[in-house]
Amino acid sequence: MNINRVNLKRILRKLLYKGITKNIYVYLSNIKIFLNKNLTDKEFIKKNFIKNTGITPNLENPKEFHEKVLWLKIHYRNPLMKKCSDKYRVRQYVEEKGFSNYLMNIYGAYKSFDDIDFKELPDKVFIKTNHASGLNMMIDKNNTNLKKAKKYFDKAQNFNYYKRSREWNYDGISPLLVVEPFLDMKKFNDYKFFVLDGKVEFFTICDNLTDANGIQSLSESSINYYDKNLNLLDDIGLLRPALTKEIQFSKDLDKMWKAAEKLAAEFPYCRVDFIVSEDEVYFGEMTFYSNGGNLVIKPRERSIEMGSNIKLDDIDSRYLI
Repeated sequence: MNINRVNLKRILRKLLYKGITKNIYVYLSNIKIFLNKNLTDKEFIKKNFIKNTGITPNLENPKEFHEKVLWLKIHYRNPLMKKCSDKYRVRQYVEEKGFSNYLMNIYGAYKSFDDIDFKELPDKVFIKTNHASGLNMMIDKNNTNLKKAKKYFDKAQNFNYYKRSREWNYDGISPLLVVEPFLDMKKFNDYKFFVLDGKVEFFTICDNLTDANGIQSLSESSINYYDKNLNLLDDIGLLRPALTKEIQFSKDLDKMWKAAEKLAAEFPYCRVDFIVSEDEVYFGEMTFYSNGGNLVIKPRERSIEMGSNIKLDDIDSRYLI
């Protein structure tokens, strides 16, 4: 596939996946789900990766970073991943690992929008689903149309993220709506630690964490990539713009780094996220297939080096299919 066509597709996706045109993107995604419903997970994952990147991965003898991640997506089935992918139940895992201090206090988790008593909540709250990615909304009781919000979340709770992404770890998660305090995301950055074989090998810092509608999304974000020695990776080859403002690393970087390694120690590869302001640090989520497994690292030599840190031969055979 011509790489310019791939770039154009990414640009169009970014333009569509916000505001009122997001419904168009969702509609097109549903068509894609229908057309690909008879593909095996392996067939779908390989086809989707080629369409998104223009690269044909070697999944029989994986060496590069993305090849190893795709291999894990197809073959690795550690049941603990379901708990850690669930944006509500992962809180128990974080607490068990000794990091309850990073957990945001929440107002509750509800089976339906109708169960939420907004009279008992502050004027602004943030609501997200636990069983998918990117389905969330800021609710302002003085401005938000709650009927429209209910319609949005009723549809969101019926959305099968596994069918769209073939990320098996989301399949079967019981949908909940998690109600959190509203945070002014202009004050926060998102730190994402990529943990390979128990060690952070690189990390990112992202800003602009919400779109114009208050939905948490990276569609408007700028991102810097850093290696484990804190060097800026300005040649990594990704399409998102780099941060234009000067970045000072959080004073809690070392603590987050160690927490990420402990939280991800059970897995050959995992990304652990924190949202960070000058005074606050909160656990964000654990992700096993960053960008749906479509993250391509450049140059190729670096991709192979990163891939070498994912030890496929050391994986417990009980978790392989």
